[in-house]
Amino acid sequence: METAVTAVLFGVELDLITENLGPVAAVEVVKSLGEYINKNLDALGGFSARQSRDQILTILPHIEIGEADQLLNNFARELQELALSEIRVSAQAEIKTEACFEIYIYAGITEARANEAIEDIIRKAKSNQKVIATYRCEVRR
Repeated sequence: METAVTAVLFGVELDLITENLGPVAAVEVVKSLGEYINKNLDALGGFSARQSRDQILTILPHIEIGEADQLLNNFARELQELALSEIRVSAQAEIKTEACFEIYIYAGITEARANEAIEDIIRKAKSNQKVIATYRCEVRR
């Protein structure tokens, strides 16, 4: 029997960031998210790769899907509480502005098999994506 691995597809809504802050800040958001994913999930034997302009696919070969769901919940909580404010600071440092913007981070989990096409894995994970963390700046008056 072929062993399944767990795949997590992370996404970020770049259009809003690009509209409000420009493409340099949008790239900085994806870069910071990728670094945060690697810092937290590589230690578990996982590996990640950017799949498109706004998506990062992480493979967790030693984590079962049920365990990955709990892991993602913990990851999302930490992302919401700590990392998004750091990502915001990075993005704003790149453009030198205090403009307000929103960041939406999505994630979807699926099982994958070694012989499965990467496009199929991405499609399955994307169909399970939901918002796991959001940053909204406060409008100061």
